[in-house]
Amino acid sequence: MEFGSLWRGGLPAGGSRRVAAGERCHWGAARYMPFEGTLERALTLYRAFMAECGVRLPTGYAPPLNYCIYYECRKYYSRAQLLKCLDYAAEAGCGLLYMDQGWEDYFSSGRWDETRFGPIGEIVRIIRARGLELGGLVGLHADSYVWPHECRRKDAEGRLAPGDRWGHWVGTCPVSETWRTTKTRRLLSVARGGMRFFSFDFNDGIEPCFDAAHGHDLPLDLWEHALGVARQQRAVKEAAPDTLIEAHCWRTSGSAYWPMYVFQGGHDERWGFEFMWDPFADLKQGRLQRLYYYNLAYEKPLYLHIDLAKDSARQIVFWYVVSTVRHPGIGNYSALSAERQAAVREATALYARHREYFTRGVFSGPDPLTHVHTLPGRGALVLRFNPQPQPSSGRVALDAGALGCGAGGGRVETLMGAPVRADFREGTLQAAYELDAESALIFRVVPAEG
Repeated sequence: MEFGSLWRGGLPAGGSRRVAAGERCHWGAARYMPFEGTLERALTLYRAFMAECGVRLPTGYAPPLNYCIYYECRKYYSRAQLLKCLDYAAEAGCGLLYMDQGWEDYFSSGRWDETRFGPIGEIVRIIRARGLELGGLVGLHADSYVWPHECRRKDAEGRLAPGDRWGHWVGTCPVSETWRTTKTRRLLSVARGGMRFFSFDFNDGIEPCFDAAHGHDLPLDLWEHALGVARQQRAVKEAAPDTLIEAHCWRTSGSAYWPMYVFQGGHDERWGFEFMWDPFADLKQGRLQRLYYYNLAYEKPLYLHIDLAKDSARQIVFWYVVSTVRHPGIGNYSALSAERQAAVREATALYARHREYFTRGVFSGPDPLTHVHTLPGRGALVLRFNPQPQPSSGRVALDAGALGCGAGGGRVETLMGAPVRADFREGTLQAAYELDAESALIFRVVPAEG
């Protein structure tokens, strides 16, 4: 057992222990919280408990809308390509140009590639002149010899061990003190140059390390590997507290191997479960609803970017993602028709006008297709989704208290979609709606007192 999860089919490769016959172990406290009501009620109670334990929205959290250039540029690109994507980002209404991979001289080196892009300060000045900030991806393993020999992962025979499944064949040991201090120093140099967002990815612990000089168990187990990655992230966050940091899993790229509540203090947000590739299919098939359930269970923000070309004509994926991901990103604006680009600009402008509801509001909802974002004293935004290929209609009943309204109720303003027909009855808002195929509806509830 590990963090309350049961392993099936034998023990994992590392990070666990065997319990011998007759041996006694202490697993820590098991907490039970009785409740009455729905799954949504249970998850929000768990969220409140997690917030008490420190898994919560960071103080002053105000993330930008990212523009991810990976969809257009992939892993390697020129200065000219970067600046072209800056045009797309500015036109689409974004606040941060996310370079993803490709900003370094070699992957995972932590060194800005001045040969391709020029000095980082110069690029940052150009980007900020357009009203944006700069961000990039940070990896663990390398595809070249960018670290001293003593930082490398070694197999049992002392040979170089591979890094991960993604072509980064030079394995790095995150427990190496030389690596941790050098990587931190390099990233802080980039942060001082103006990079305001780091996404830590590709932290795979596939091959164990047998180098005794690193000071870890032999071989390195998964828990020590994860601790090493997390410590380095924390060193960056503590030295550059204004830098926004997103942490992928500390053990396997794209997964969520460790619970959300571990390694607090070294990051602001977590990764949105790899829904960056085909989010429209994920929505249609119900997988994207995991983001809804996550938000009921945790205040801890998520980061996720999406391919705009993998959305419906009415941007249902965009609205589902910004509703469930407090730090959203978009990309591939150039692949859209002029009509679709105009629709994206309208959507991002509407999002910007009500951004605080999405980034700082209390999230709730009676079902995965109805989301509520409430701000104290300012009422709520309500979003209703129709992922089906035909129009739909219906009614939703929402508790006035959950909408930030008192006994006096409030008024309803439709922000997007067909006007809703709504009234308050005995502390409940009854709203009738009509939705086009594969679209979203947004309305705002303003307390009568305001």
